[in-house]
Amino acid sequence: MTSPTHIAAGALVASAVALWSERWRKGSRLRVALALAAAALLAVVVHFLMDLAPHYNWVANNSLFAGYASGWYYREGAALLPTAALLLILGGRRFWWVLLGIVVGLYPDIEKLAYLALHIPAQFVIFEWHSQALSSHDFGLSKPLLTAFDIAVLATCLAGVWRLNRRSTWRDDGLESGEQNSPRMNTDGHG
Repeated sequence: MTSPTHIAAGALVASAVALWSERWRKGSRLRVALALAAAALLAVVVHFLMDLAPHYNWVANNSLFAGYASGWYYREGAALLPTAALLLILGGRRFWWVLLGIVVGLYPDIEKLAYLALHIPAQFVIFEWHSQALSSHDFGLSKPLLTAFDIAVLATCLAGVWRLNRRSTWRDDGLESGEQNSPRMNTDGHG
């Protein structure tokens, strides 16, 4: 999958864990730490599972910035930055959770870049088996189909982050509990 898809999936996982952990209202620091660790671990696991799916890195392989020596760095940045900004906006009050998901969801590829392009020593690599080679498993499927699949997964993750944040906002407004004086309801109590 592409880097924007990885960060969106990481943000979705972290948002879901945040929603789950908010049920503890009076959670101890240990519970919060466990929830953060769970979000980080799940974001990495989802990254690896997504890399097992058929994919083609259409972001790195398009012709944008083709005249530059390291044009694919610019292409990745041009795709990552707006996606990350949108995710942080969609995350709303869960900004820090979404940021955790973005960073950890992208970490295996950051490590791969550092290992393959910057030649960091192997002892500093956590996921050596992932970092040893660039992956592109197309399973014989066409590039346009794989690109459409990646974009669909990205859109689904973006919608999921938006939905989890929106759902939390409704809960805060009292709509789930049937509160009558919600700002979104008429004064007679009917929606």
